Amino acid sequence: MAFKKEDNLEIKHGFFFLKYIKTLREKNTLKNEVETLRNVIESQLYKTFMEKLEEPAELEKTKTELKRARQKIKILKEMIQENNPSKKSKKRK
Repeated sequence: MAFKKEDNLEIKHGFFFLKYIKTLREKNTLKNEVETLRNVIESQLYKTFMEKLEEPAELEKTKTELKRARQKIKILKEMIQENNPSKKSKKRK
């Protein structure tokens, strides 16, 4: 069976069509991957953002706890000095 020019053109068009479909599939796959990555990044950024929002509150809480602890230490030192008046505490410079 001999091929005609028209048959050869149809075969070429068929190959181009198959190549085009393959390219479209690859493009769609890449689009889906990009969308998935974008969603993952957005969710991670949201989590990081929410953690950063909580940091000032934690910092303030830590400062108040530290302030209370220093006050307690001061009161306890005063109580020790009242109970032991003969011993004077030496401060370091």
